[in-house]
Amino acid sequence: MQQLSDYAYRESDIVVTEDAMERLFRTRAYNRQRCWKPRQGDTLYNPVVGVVEAFKYANDWRPIPVAFVPELHPDILSELEDMHIVIRLKDGVSMDRFLHEFKPWMLRQMRAGNLYARELQSYDDLIVSGEFFTSTSVYRRNLSIALFFLVNLCLGVIGTFWLQTRTRREEVGVMLSYGATPRRIRLQLLGEGMVLTTVATLAGCFLYLQYGLSEGLHRGSAWMNSTMPCWVDHFGQHFAIVSLIIYLILLVVVWVGIYIPARRISSIPPTEALRDE
Repeated sequence: MQQLSDYAYRESDIVVTEDAMERLFRTRAYNRQRCWKPRQGDTLYNPVVGVVEAFKYANDWRPIPVAFVPELHPDILSELEDMHIVIRLKDGVSMDRFLHEFKPWMLRQMRAGNLYARELQSYDDLIVSGEFFTSTSVYRRNLSIALFFLVNLCLGVIGTFWLQTRTRREEVGVMLSYGATPRRIRLQLLGEGMVLTTVATLAGCFLYLQYGLSEGLHRGSAWMNSTMPCWVDHFGQHFAIVSLIIYLILLVVVWVGIYIPARRISSIPPTEALRDE
């Protein structure tokens, strides 16, 4: 990194990440490679002068190939209203201590005419504040909406099976009068709920699979593929895992809605259960 900082860049030089090097040249070893592109009947070459480790552009992204192009003649005047100066600390220097000691000195000394340093912020805090109004806020909004509908859906399913199970009070009384044990009755009711959940989940997954294939979801929607393989990039694997998670959640919710009332009605005497029959 120190060598790249002190390097005398030319207009066409570029620095790439390791995954970009592998994507372009099928290797991560640096050997003075060059990129080229046609332009107005001519060929322009961009020498690769350095390779850095792969990194995430944002916390909610995965690593993607990146090429850095040096800006040799920046237009400083156009950035005066919102200019950021980056200070790199030496290894072992405490960030909190540096901010505490440097800020008073900065406010007194870093002035030149109408220009002055207004604020000092760590790079981590700068990233957090920038992501709060983009990915973080969107993520929190979507997560809140998803949790709201999930909780309401679970409560609705639990209530439905709760009431449906309580209406089978007389049926359970008949089963108890014929010698069925409370444990066997509970297992039977839970098994029926499992069968209904399995059939409903299979039907729902089949319908959504047809929708996903018709809308082209299996082709992906990312504007740039990450170089780090992940199961969410494989439609079949992604669909199977998400469907399994949904099935398990529904199964737990249905069992909760069945087990509590089933435990109560299977523990009462048969005569009481059949009193209103």
